[in-house]
Amino acid sequence: MTTIGRIIDLSSNNHPGGDPINWGLVRAAGVTTAIIKATEGTTYVNPWYERDMDGAQEAEIDVLAYHFASFTDAGDEAEFFVATAGVRWARVLDIETSTNTAWARSFLSALDLDPTARCTYGSASTLGSIRAQVPSTTWCAAYNQGYPGWGVMWQFTPSADIPGIPGLCDESSWHGTGVQYDDLFGLTDPPPVVPPPLPEGITDDMITRVWNPKTEAMETAYITADGGVCVISTSQATGKLVYNLYTAPDFMENGTAPSAAT
Repeated sequence: MTTIGRIIDLSSNNHPGGDPINWGLVRAAGVTTAIIKATEGTTYVNPWYERDMDGAQEAEIDVLAYHFASFTDAGDEAEFFVATAGVRWARVLDIETSTNTAWARSFLSALDLDPTARCTYGSASTLGSIRAQVPSTTWCAAYNQGYPGWGVMWQFTPSADIPGIPGLCDESSWHGTGVQYDDLFGLTDPPPVVPPPLPEGITDDMITRVWNPKTEAMETAYITADGGVCVISTSQATGKLVYNLYTAPDFMENGTAPSAAT
């Protein structure tokens, strides 16, 4: 069962003077979860994103990335977020400056995740009025008061003093279930990948291993009757098997030109 302790969220603002975070001290202070800003709009990348993500994971802290919405094209912002943060981590949307639910829905839809695997952040006063229209879990910010009664996370202070972090930072607490936590942070075992049926005329004994010069790696594939190569791979975005047909003659099977399926 997942143990959930202190939850923090960070951006480049948590590195005053360019000071790094000591993630070992952060973990020792009871922090189990960190949500780190990756992007804003379609151009800004947090310069500390990769270092903080790596440091937190090395300290065995659960991590996710968040995107600060600029409310330009929702699809473009989502694409930029995923490309920068990585498919595995790009799950949290910060819409604290607007209540544009249509934009938020478009952005969240572009992440191509189940509603339980994505989250929207905003203040209790603004997000609270539209949360039923946002297809995701919610994370509310409300200071100087108790838990507002909704949201899987409650950001209760912007002024947490945590060893290892230069200056003060935001801190939240978890108010969802353990299952919801595992779903949001990608800790639930994914369902087994079921391959789509092979094309007509292709049987299991025709599957082979070929050298793909594009990826510089051995790939699982079959050779088509006209000498093409159909590479079977797993989509990073969906986890599903996909087939890509190539006609390049330089694919090699065990060091020799591949033979055609018959």
